Amino acid sequence: MMSASALRIGLKFTGRFADELTLLQLWKHYEESAPWKDRKPAIHVSAEAVEIATT
Repeated sequence: MMSASALRIGLKFTGRFADELTLLQLWKHYEESAPWKDRKPAIHVSAEAVEIATT
């Protein structure tokens, strides 16, 4: 599923019991090949949050 700004919202891989290595390798290859891998979401900070952080 993708967001309105074309960022990945979620993805689920499943595999055999106790075979995490295969899942990690699969995710690594997917992440490296994805055209959106260098995109970053916009960060919106409210004035209220800035006031709290500076006090």
